[in-house]
Amino acid sequence: MSESILVVDHGQSMRVFVTGALFEAGYNPITVATGAEALQRIKIDEPDLALINARLSDMSVARLLEHIQRTTDHMPVIVTAADDDIETAAAAVRQGAVNYLRVPFTAEQLSANIESVLEHKKLQRAASRLTAAKKREHRDSVVRLASDRMRPVNESAARIAASDIRAVMIRGEHGSGKKTTARSIHFQSKRCGHPFIEINCLAMPAMLLESDLFGYERGAFTDAGQRKPGILDQAGGGTVYLEEIEALPLPLQGRLAKFIETGTFQRFGGKRDIAVDVRIIGSTRIDPEQLPGLNFNPDLLQRLNLAGIQLPRLTERPGDIAPLAKKFAIDLGPTAGKKIEGLAPEAEKLLLEYHWPGNIRELRNVIERAVILAENELIHPSDLRILAAETAPAPPVKEERLDPGAKTLTQMVDELEQKTVMAALEQTGDNQVQAAKLLGVTRDILRYRMKRYRIKTVSPAGKN
Repeated sequence: MSESILVVDHGQSMRVFVTGALFEAGYNPITVATGAEALQRIKIDEPDLALINARLSDMSVARLLEHIQRTTDHMPVIVTAADDDIETAAAAVRQGAVNYLRVPFTAEQLSANIESVLEHKKLQRAASRLTAAKKREHRDSVVRLASDRMRPVNESAARIAASDIRAVMIRGEHGSGKKTTARSIHFQSKRCGHPFIEINCLAMPAMLLESDLFGYERGAFTDAGQRKPGILDQAGGGTVYLEEIEALPLPLQGRLAKFIETGTFQRFGGKRDIAVDVRIIGSTRIDPEQLPGLNFNPDLLQRLNLAGIQLPRLTERPGDIAPLAKKFAIDLGPTAGKKIEGLAPEAEKLLLEYHWPGNIRELRNVIERAVILAENELIHPSDLRILAAETAPAPPVKEERLDPGAKTLTQMVDELEQKTVMAALEQTGDNQVQAAKLLGVTRDILRYRMKRYRIKTVSPAGKN
């Protein structure tokens, strides 16, 4: 079924022209001459889009637009305007119209604009459905963590959620709950009814990040056969979560900083500023003070650090270990065909004695294995056999017991990662393609790691 387009224009010749163009493009036009007629047809026909002249004979376009916003499910509006009415059309866009078309325009321009707006509407609906599913998932997975270390984190997340701040940085080790915290901020905020879209900057090729985030115009590059709205388009009113944000290419960091400052962006290959209300949440496991050394854009870092959250390691919040483990066990039971009600006291004691280098993510993996092994409704130490073997020689690790000069876990992991990258490069004679394949990562990820650890070449005869 073709989409229906409501055309509201007092000029008969314009209505005839637009009707023909819409028929030719495969749409179902509904044409009226006045705002009053438009109000009736909106109620009866529920059109997919409205094309409204900026100068109506019986009411202002602002009044008609206000009625559309109040009575329809986000029906998009495009305003048509002659040169004398451009300011009126621009005001309508600020009020909520998606775009305006300057008269005269061609049938191709009309069709391209309508196609873009309807495609954007479909993407937003799809993103909203996905967000609704994520909201249910988040609600069902929430564990009320009330340890002394988590209380200020929860308070900060709630304050940020209630604010209008548009950029947030979450810092924490792998598996410490950065994504869960980002979701918590989104779903506690007034943005909760709008999309929440996640991007792992390290897992996506650099060349695709810009076009996916900002979109592109038709003809922007060889394969750009039509306009593609980006993630910022889709997330209007919502939140974009950028995991491993330090992996963003430097030029893209600059564009993102400008978007956070102005609230506007241009699609790749485009010249028109597009305004959207989107909150950016970035996360990293790197100390923010180290980011400038990675050539991280200082403007972006400054804007993200206006609202920052530092997540503690799991061993720094032992009061959260048992509640999290119990929640994981109960939730994972049905997947294994079992009904798990919790953990035996001895099993909880074993969990508290472990040092959790992988934080919450590792805890979940351990509980998942235990659920599979469990023979009754409680998890016992025997179900944690792998953990028991690892725990025996390792006393509980508490930060205040470490020597002042001792390396942190993050530093040790970084050193191991640096040595592994250098070994792969040496083994392949500095051939980055082969080294990336040997490491099981993309070349972009390898280059990012080389940049982070300031590795240029390893083999004297190497080649890049």
